[in-house]
Amino acid sequence: MNNYLWIGTLLCIVSIVSNQNVTVTYVENGVSLYRGSGLSSGCYLNLGCFPYWCLGNISLCQAGFSLTFWIKAYSDVSPDLDPQVLLTSGGHRTNNEGFYIVRRYSDQYTVGVTLGDKHWKTTVRLASGTPALLAISWARSEGLALYVDGLYQSETKEGENRTGVIVPDGSSACVVLGQSEYYDQLTGPCTLEVSDIILTNSKDTVYGFESDINVTQRLYLGCAAFNVNSPAILTDSDRADPGSFCRLRCSQLSQVYALVSNGSKCGCTNSVGATNTTQCDGKWSVYLVSHVKVSHNYQLTLEWTPQSKRNYTKPFEDIVFNTSVNYNVKVVYKFTFDDGIIITTSTPPVSHSWMTLGQHTLTVSAQIGVVKLNASVVVNVQDVDEGQPPDLIGLTVTHGQSSFNAQCNLTVIDYLISNCVLSYGNGKTSPTFYLQENGSFTFPSHTYDMAGLYSISANCINAYGHKSAMVSFVSRDLRTLHEYVTPLRNYSTLLFGDQSFFNRLEVSINNEKVSFFLADAKTLQVNAGDMHDASDNLIDVVSEGVLLHRHIVYVRSVLDKPVLIADKTAGAWNLTVKLTVLLNSADHVWLTIDYGTKLAGSVKTFYVPEITGMLRVDDTMFYGNLGEYVITVTASNEVSSSRSQMDISVQIPVFDISVRTRNITSPQQNAAFELRVNSGQVIAEDIFINIGIKYGDGAADQFIFKMSDRNYLGSLVANHTYATWGIYRVKVSAMNNISQDEDQTLIQVGENITFVDITATSDRVTVGGNLEVSVVCPTGSNVQYRLDFGDGSVFTFGELNTSYQVVNSSNVVTISETSAVVSHVYSRAGSYKVKVTVSNEFGFMSADLCPAIVVSDNTMQTCSTPTMTFRNIQTSADKPLVRKRSVTTLIPVDVVFTCSGNIKPNVTFSWKGVVIENIGVGKVVERSLYTFCSSKLLDNTLKIDPLALQFGLYKLTATVSPMGNDLSYASDSVYINIVQSEPVPSIAGDPVQTIMLYATAIFDISGSYDPDLETDTRRDLSFHLFFMSESLLKVNQKLSLNSLVAQAELLANRTLFRSTTANRFSLYQIGSCFNSTSRLNDDLSTFLGKITFAANNFASNQFSMAVMLWVERNGLSAMTYQIIEIRSSNASLDDLGSLLDLAKTADPDTAIRLLGGAASAILNQDTSSAEAQQKLAEVSGPSQLFHVYISSLTLFGNDKTSDVT
Repeated sequence: MNNYLWIGTLLCIVSIVSNQNVTVTYVENGVSLYRGSGLSSGCYLNLGCFPYWCLGNISLCQAGFSLTFWIKAYSDVSPDLDPQVLLTSGGHRTNNEGFYIVRRYSDQYTVGVTLGDKHWKTTVRLASGTPALLAISWARSEGLALYVDGLYQSETKEGENRTGVIVPDGSSACVVLGQSEYYDQLTGPCTLEVSDIILTNSKDTVYGFESDINVTQRLYLGCAAFNVNSPAILTDSDRADPGSFCRLRCSQLSQVYALVSNGSKCGCTNSVGATNTTQCDGKWSVYLVSHVKVSHNYQLTLEWTPQSKRNYTKPFEDIVFNTSVNYNVKVVYKFTFDDGIIITTSTPPVSHSWMTLGQHTLTVSAQIGVVKLNASVVVNVQDVDEGQPPDLIGLTVTHGQSSFNAQCNLTVIDYLISNCVLSYGNGKTSPTFYLQENGSFTFPSHTYDMAGLYSISANCINAYGHKSAMVSFVSRDLRTLHEYVTPLRNYSTLLFGDQSFFNRLEVSINNEKVSFFLADAKTLQVNAGDMHDASDNLIDVVSEGVLLHRHIVYVRSVLDKPVLIADKTAGAWNLTVKLTVLLNSADHVWLTIDYGTKLAGSVKTFYVPEITGMLRVDDTMFYGNLGEYVITVTASNEVSSSRSQMDISVQIPVFDISVRTRNITSPQQNAAFELRVNSGQVIAEDIFINIGIKYGDGAADQFIFKMSDRNYLGSLVANHTYATWGIYRVKVSAMNNISQDEDQTLIQVGENITFVDITATSDRVTVGGNLEVSVVCPTGSNVQYRLDFGDGSVFTFGELNTSYQVVNSSNVVTISETSAVVSHVYSRAGSYKVKVTVSNEFGFMSADLCPAIVVSDNTMQTCSTPTMTFRNIQTSADKPLVRKRSVTTLIPVDVVFTCSGNIKPNVTFSWKGVVIENIGVGKVVERSLYTFCSSKLLDNTLKIDPLALQFGLYKLTATVSPMGNDLSYASDSVYINIVQSEPVPSIAGDPVQTIMLYATAIFDISGSYDPDLETDTRRDLSFHLFFMSESLLKVNQKLSLNSLVAQAELLANRTLFRSTTANRFSLYQIGSCFNSTSRLNDDLSTFLGKITFAANNFASNQFSMAVMLWVERNGLSAMTYQIIEIRSSNASLDDLGSLLDLAKTADPDTAIRLLGGAASAILNQDTSSAEAQQKLAEVSGPSQLFHVYISSLTLFGNDKTSDVT
């Protein structure tokens, strides 16, 4: 650091006292941009706000800044003066930035800079009386440096961190003189001057030569005669400014004054006498080195007070130590005892005792700003036999964790053997304790019989006498006791104590004070009249605020006998008995009803907290068997019990009748109705049941069902024939002399329509030509047909005998059992959509003819009949084109034709399709496929998108014709069989994966799917995961799934996606891939299709393995594989950083395993080399590892943090 300083041209000194002008100059890039002044108010002055200059906004000081000013303190003030902000641009505020100068403790000046989250500061002590020149040099990259009177004083490079700082937009950018630390304006009297403030926007401005501003001349004190031993001889270059050079040399020697003789010699001293400014020939010129103070007037006083006037202190004797400074300032004192005890406090005194003999030292240190103070004292600890009884007996008693238990602590300070006995105040004493060491302890305990006040005394004896101690102990009952009593009974409890003890007692019931009396010397009683009936009474016995005894007393009434009432019906009882129980006023009653069946559920219990008036309980019981039963009702509380009984006889009622039937398709069929009474339950005797049935068409039956030698109610069957089609509501009823029940159902007479289709022999006819369409309707009864030919002609007909029927001149119909053939003649050209609707009593269904019918009146075609072929496709019903459902299928059509005049019009393509279904042995039906119904398209290629067709055999027919030549057409069909695709297996991740041995192995196979499905894409898939050495992969890739399964060892079977698609999963190994199959099964997880287990399950001799996944569905299967490299836990330190990153995102168990392995690797590393030590510090510091470890657990909300210590 350069020890000289360049400041600039010296300006006149301007005070900041009242009514003075203060000047500030701002220089940017060598150019003076601003010079201003202001008149102070008291000691405060705002010199202006500069948000767009480095002067007021430090964030604009890209190259740093330099700041110079003169400061003069009039005289020293009291150190307890509040801190004063002499000059600031906002840096002293919490949420602000800038520079500042603060005065504390009279002569300590702190210079600081704040920017963002950083804070640079340094402190210097300055002498008062004459002006001192202060200069600041700061840059963010180089830190803060302070110069005093042109000489380097101190610096701070890194700065401190500021936490929680938020600098708002528009923060203070003003340069201000004279504020308190709380931002208030300073008022008089003012005690110092600040002048000539110059700030430049570069830190380098401060470097230069001190002589440029002649600071040394200002520090010249005069001349005096000195005898300087071995003065320094100045060089020729130093003699140009001998005073400055000599000041620098004396500053380095920590001297106060610099002496110069004849401009060629330099000496240093710490004291001078009187100086004068005349008659200096042959004398030394005297200069003040700088205004930096090296001495202070603070004094730290340390005093101590022993327990006796002896010149020594005994072991365990407390000594009181007090300390203070000679100024009223806040100081924190640090007491350092030589036995390792350290006490830090701002409010002495403190006490301390030593246990060991010898000379002991106490050192007290304190700090006032940058001034450090120390004081010490020596204490002599000796063990002297003074021929006395025990010095000290300490007896304390606390209450134990259990009732009536006293925990005693007896301390004896004696240099001889002491024999001690405790008296517990109840006539019992302790065994004798022999205490043989100075400062011995014993901890006897005693348990009393009852609560109360006891006097416990200790008596200790040695060879010279005895000493006693006594304490009072309050024995307490820590339990909360519960007691049940009848009304008019007094509350009573036992207590121990004298009369004064009982006089101080207080008794309360439910927090209300009540009176009490003594039945004898130890029995306390409370009148029964003070307790509350039918309520809980919390009774507390308290002595001077201490709870001695707590009881909860429950007053309960004696119960009356309950009354039973049963619901009877006409000389017989239902299987369900309705019972009513009546009970008079009571409280906290348990009511039990026993229905006498000795079966589960036959005993019911009710709790009633309070009964006012009459209690009524209504209940029901279902009896599963006929017979005689005794019902018993018991009412009880804590003080009494009573019961009542009733005999009953149970007969069976009719509680249920049901009717079931099946729909019939024709009125000629017989309808059968199955009737079932009481669900066919077992009974014990013959009964008669009247059964009625109404068939819904006006007919009804009535008959009697009688039990004979059967002991169950079986089913009845009633038959009925309906006259017409329709849906009928059938009602049935069953009754006996005590009960009845009804049921109903619906029956359909006739068949629903389930399918209709319409086809044509040709989709192109001439005007007046015959169009023949066929309507197929294989199901449905009494069907009506409605044909709309699209030209306004609507044809309606019903089911007819097989014959030809001429309906009108345009339509002829032939109808069979399941189909109808209709002929129609169009009178106009055009394109017509034909639609059929079939209906009956139960619904209707429609179908459109595909494609639309083209009717042409142009019999003179200009083009020949085209020839069409399916490009590269030749099919038949027996040899269809086979395509997978998940792929796109293209069917291109090639057309060849000629036209007159060599005209080549566009070709139109019309498509229709049918699905071919096998409905029985040797029976095949074609049903229209409306998905591919299109007319006159210009694209010659039919595109079948993936998943557009279901599985099965289809016939797709194309009709082509030149445009404008509809009757010159050709048609051909292609057969296509849509079959299943192979499933798609997937193992997430790169083809080669690395797994750390102490981590979790994860194989995500959830991406596997069935490409033929749009939803539930994993339905019916089964998964087979094989592990093998990588060397076996090539040969095993050539094997089928069955061959692999045959040679592999099955390790585990699981179910994936259990709540959705429930896929079977099997895990195999080929060779020895795992250490223990049982441990692997315990560790194996398949959650969400991710196969996970601890990597340490892999066999220790396996370093590179192949994982092969086969996915199978309906005999189709596909395979993929992945290579895994297994790395052991002795990974290099270079890998540990990635392990820690992985742990942050892993599941909790994986994170724990990763971090455990990482810690093991760190601890087992060879750190002998400097490079290894550097990596270890960067990657695996214990605090970082623990932080990541806890972060991983917190990230997943894992409560395993309780295991971390």
